[in-house]
Amino acid sequence: MTTQDISPPDTRTPPVSQSEPVERQGTQSGVLALIERIGSVIVPIGVALYAVLYIGVEQMYAVFGISPQQAGIDQSVLLGRLTGTLVLLFLIVLPLIGAAVAAGWVVDKLTRGALSRLIQGDGAGHGWPPSSAPCGAARPTGAC
Repeated sequence: MTTQDISPPDTRTPPVSQSEPVERQGTQSGVLALIERIGSVIVPIGVALYAVLYIGVEQMYAVFGISPQQAGIDQSVLLGRLTGTLVLLFLIVLPLIGAAVAAGWVVDKLTRGALSRLIQGDGAGHGWPPSSAPCGAARPTGAC
């Protein structure tokens, strides 16, 4: 036997599975995934609002025959105004939404759930109110 016939021992590391990161990425959940989903909607809306605002300001100053830059309005000023307006809008709208939800909850509690039953439907033919009978002839088919 010669030294050429003997192969050196395999010192390579086993290949890493490429499907692992994809699986983790597909099942990503939590706050980061929520922020990414919200960002994928909010960013295009923000860009569109900014573009409309900029075009509107340009047209407003075009009436006077000057550009917004000549009047001292540059893009950073417009972005700051847009951001300030959106922040104030959210600071006003979010508490109003919270107050509406709280008022609905209070009315639902005062009516002992009649409001939620009215909104969800009366449940006729769907086994409402649910009975303690086992699934079968005593209960409607959709109730099990």
